[in-house]
Amino acid sequence: MPLKFLLFILILEFSPAMALQITHVHHNPLVIYPDKDQSTEIIFTLSEMAVSELKIFDDRDILIRSIVNNDSQQGQNKFLWDGKDQLGRLVPSEAYKYTLTATNEGKEIEYDVSDITGNKPLHVKSIKWNADKKHFQYVLKKPARVLIRVGLDKHGPLLDTVSNWEPRNAGQKIESGQG
Repeated sequence: MPLKFLLFILILEFSPAMALQITHVHHNPLVIYPDKDQSTEIIFTLSEMAVSELKIFDDRDILIRSIVNNDSQQGQNKFLWDGKDQLGRLVPSEAYKYTLTATNEGKEIEYDVSDITGNKPLHVKSIKWNADKKHFQYVLKKPARVLIRVGLDKHGPLLDTVSNWEPRNAGQKIESGQG
């Protein structure tokens, strides 16, 4: 008895689904002083509707605040951070960083500003003190957060913090000191 084969051919056409993306991330203003009742907007674009979350961390990577939007739309979105922690208390003016997370139908993407900057120290080779004008001069090759502390030589006491991890764009910089 001859064998009969039944052949089914199923052709599925897949159109590659656009991956969930977070793009065009920035915050305005660049620097805020929460203890002076200032706030900032974190603005971003989503490739599709999602649940989004903003997490604010201090310089020790401790979570300060989490804000969730269950209805973030495709396109431009924003979070407003009022400089307060999870309990509604104003935080001190110092360096903070943030992450954005978007989730939709099992897809999740995270934007971490530390990944963009590399979170690596950028050592300035030449920093000059101008005693007459009482300022420091230096050049940044790329945007960075800047920490300038002044103290006595050979591990002496800290006398002043000129810049406490404040964001700076690339280029020639002048920072005032007390002298």
